[in-house]
Amino acid sequence: MNESDLLIEPYPLVRPGGQHVGIVSSSIQVTHIPTELKVICSHERSQIKNKRFALQMIEYGLTLMNYETT
Repeated sequence: MNESDLLIEPYPLVRPGGQHVGIVSSSIQVTHIPTELKVICSHERSQIKNKRFALQMIEYGLTLMNYETT
């Protein structure tokens, strides 16, 4: 997968609760530009872990679409 085909950006989520909400956005949105496939990941508190998981999901989605990822 070419990194130039990806748009990686923070994704602000608004959700209730806790003293840490609104301090740092750890959610990530990854878009594969040629196919317009988007993944938003907010499972972890770490932006790095969310990015890693979102990239895996993009790769999986492209495999399901039979898109050439190499």
